[in-house]
Amino acid sequence: AKADTSAGSNPLFRLLNPSVPQQNPETGRYYFYPHIGLSRVSDTAKVNEYFRNPVVRNNFPANTKFLWGKQERDDAGKLSTVVFLYAIKTIPGKDAAQLEGEAIEDASQEFDQITNEVNVTMKMTNAGSLTWEKMTEKNVNKSIAIVLDDIVYSAPNVTQKISGGNSRITMGGGNSANTQLVVEEAKDLANILKAGKLNAPAKIVQEQVVGPTLGQEAVHGGMLSFGISFLVIFALMIVYYNTGGMVANIALILNLLFTVGILSAMHATLTAAGIAGLVLTIGMAVDTNVIIFERIKEELSRGATHDQAVKTGYRRALPPVLDGHVTSLLTAIILAIYGLGPVLGFATTQIIGLLLSLFTGILVSRLVTDFYTNKDRHFKYFTTFSKRIFRHANYKFIEYRKVAYVISFIILILGVAAIFNGFKEGVEFSGGRSFIVRFDT
Repeated sequence: AKADTSAGSNPLFRLLNPSVPQQNPETGRYYFYPHIGLSRVSDTAKVNEYFRNPVVRNNFPANTKFLWGKQERDDAGKLSTVVFLYAIKTIPGKDAAQLEGEAIEDASQEFDQITNEVNVTMKMTNAGSLTWEKMTEKNVNKSIAIVLDDIVYSAPNVTQKISGGNSRITMGGGNSANTQLVVEEAKDLANILKAGKLNAPAKIVQEQVVGPTLGQEAVHGGMLSFGISFLVIFALMIVYYNTGGMVANIALILNLLFTVGILSAMHATLTAAGIAGLVLTIGMAVDTNVIIFERIKEELSRGATHDQAVKTGYRRALPPVLDGHVTSLLTAIILAIYGLGPVLGFATTQIIGLLLSLFTGILVSRLVTDFYTNKDRHFKYFTTFSKRIFRHANYKFIEYRKVAYVISFIILILGVAAIFNGFKEGVEFSGGRSFIVRFDT
């Protein structure tokens, strides 16, 4: 029976584009691709789910194993968004190949000066040579896959029986634009072949598959919190610091634009931790201007002119601003050095945000202020609300210091105790599987 490969009637082929054999118009023979189809990287998990379904799996031989190929690169070096799917033939009854990595004695990348082609030469052991000779004899004009850690790195076509254990894989010559890329791929393949003889398989420490609905909700929730925090702080700066708050808002907007621009230039991936870092960056960006504005307000309250207040305010605010940013920056650097995954993404966003906060909060805001005041104008730093809120403030901190000591000590003890007996370790620390089950009603 002929399989129906139309996407409309088969849900599998909506995600997997099958590789249809091509007929040679001169010889009339069909050419079969080494792969059986290709799919978007984002759809591979769903395709794997289909092939694990017994209804689908039983249509293939028992010794068939489905493996994805590595992501290829284009002439510009960018990773492709699609990968090929291979149907690998294993030893019946075993999840192993007919020829394993220990049969390879050496492999290297070479360049043929006559044909201008990049090749990978491979040398087998004595026992491996005999197995390799039998395999190539049975698979002439067929492909043999080179697999490491269940990833197909290459599937060269066998042109003839290979005896003696010495083989050559032709990688092609490429064009003037991607010759170096072909050479690098050949070096990688040679290293893969040599690594195959090492008894050090890679193990997945953590794997997380997020469906499109859950991923969209995470992005929507993160961006919503980002937008709300931005609008609240934007409004608060104007309500509390009058027209001076516009300077802080300009610095805030530039900080966010620069941060997103740098992350885009680094080809960073958007994650929930990255969004959390951006939200924290909003607070840090205005923190610099808050310290500066409070210093300016102190000088104005003492009777200084606006020019004098601005100069003195920026000068006196610089040490505490630098102290706060340096300590936060040290913490973020430590997270970046020792953190992995989301922690590293959060630390990277925080480091960029801290550095840009110094730039926009001190330099940019001062430039905007000087540009405005040079035309015999000045910003207002007081509002009716800000004048009234702390007018009669009288907090007896020193009088109740002993009570504060006791409360601080109790919180310290509880915090230390929580470190040893208060946290529930996730799968990132304890190992195992974590499932999120949601019931829609």
